[in-house]
Amino acid sequence: MQLFGVDDAIMCRAFPATFTGAARRWYVSLAPYSISHFSQLREAIVSQFASSCTPSRAAASLFSIRQQTDESLRDFMTRFNRTHIQIPGLSSELAMTAVLIGLRSGVFLDDLTLRPPRSLMSAGEHVASWLWRTRPERG
Repeated sequence: MQLFGVDDAIMCRAFPATFTGAARRWYVSLAPYSISHFSQLREAIVSQFASSCTPSRAAASLFSIRQQTDESLRDFMTRFNRTHIQIPGLSSELAMTAVLIGLRSGVFLDDLTLRPPRSLMSAGEHVASWLWRTRPERG
């Protein structure tokens, strides 16, 4: 919805028409004539719904993720990816550095260091391949 150069009264009537769900219920519950300017409506919306927003994480939060002693590679990568997807605009290079720092010392880390993947996607493929090669034999 684009309303440029329109007075506050029209904005206050037009904008709420876009509300759905909780926003619509909140708007309907406002006392009549309690909003007289669009800036008041904007501030009321922000104060009502700002706490509902999930803030995105900072890239630095990836560097605090460490593979625990008793944690499998699969569980570590799942936990890492849950955080990774919450960071907008994260470069593959930075994500790969965080993975390498977070992994516990061992054969897989040595393998990754010798043959570093070019992207997080190729790292995921590397992990899947590693898990397949090192799976316990079922018999």
